Amino acid sequence: DLALNKFDNNLNAIVGQTYAYTLTVSNNGPSLATGIVITDTLPEGTSYNSSSGDCTRVGSDFTDCPELLFGESLSLTVVVNVLDTLDHLETIVNKARATAVEQDGNLADNYDEESTIVERVADLAIEKRDSGVPAVAGETFTYVITATNIGPVSVNNVTVVDTLPTGTVFDSIDPSGSCGVLGNQVSCNLGLMNPLEPIKLTLVVTVTANTISGTDVLRNEVEVDGNLTDSNTDNNSATVDSDGIRESDLSLEKQDAGTDPVAGNTFAYTLDITNHGPSDATGIVVTETIPVSTTLNSALTTTSCTGTGNVREYRCNIPD
Repeated sequence: DLALNKFDNNLNAIVGQTYAYTLTVSNNGPSLATGIVITDTLPEGTSYNSSSGDCTRVGSDFTDCPELLFGESLSLTVVVNVLDTLDHLETIVNKARATAVEQDGNLADNYDEESTIVERVADLAIEKRDSGVPAVAGETFTYVITATNIGPVSVNNVTVVDTLPTGTVFDSIDPSGSCGVLGNQVSCNLGLMNPLEPIKLTLVVTVTANTISGTDVLRNEVEVDGNLTDSNTDNNSATVDSDGIRESDLSLEKQDAGTDPVAGNTFAYTLDITNHGPSDATGIVVTETIPVSTTLNSALTTTSCTGTGNVREYRCNIPD
């Protein structure tokens, strides 16, 4: 009475990887079992990889197995390749049967099968870099995002979500066909990604003119996801910290009243200060040196001016 038991490793089979089955044949007696043949029918969507154990594989059969006395057993390990033709969460069935030369009094336990769930597992990765120069308040700033399917199988419905840094607004993304903007997030549906065929996105943001105070850091975060189990979630997100600065171009123009000054009267000068950007300018100070034989008539100034210790020099603080 031969009895066959077949089992897997109680894990799902992963497409693109190997999967092992163990077969154990026992002789429940009472006589010696000879000429044992084990027929192992591999599941559809798999191919033979290797085997080890007490028998020799010929086609789908294992022959040249040792004779088994009553109470003895033998074992085989069969390794298969899980092919890319299988669907995610599909069930595969491995069937096996053992026979011997001697008449078997119980054929029911000569057969066994093992059902296994298949998973399509891939490793999506995301990388992000900036343009390598500081972000200037009031100007655009560029990021390059690279999404890669490391494999081993294709992944559908791949999405990339980028969270814009605080103090920036969306400007553009290329290619733009599959992307949309909601609040401070840019989402792109990349669709089907085959292994080792990276997709690049160029994201441009505008740094608001008043975002950065002195020197600051812009933090940008991006994530990638798909419709399959990811074998390595550590590379599903990326963060870039970019230095930010303010740059402003101040100009000063000065005009008098257009008439000759009269001793004993007031005389006005007009100073026009312009910030040509691109960033907001703060802490502006104008140092004014008034002519000899004049004094400052503070009632005519539109800002706060104080003396510097020099008789004719005054420092004026200009609002932001």
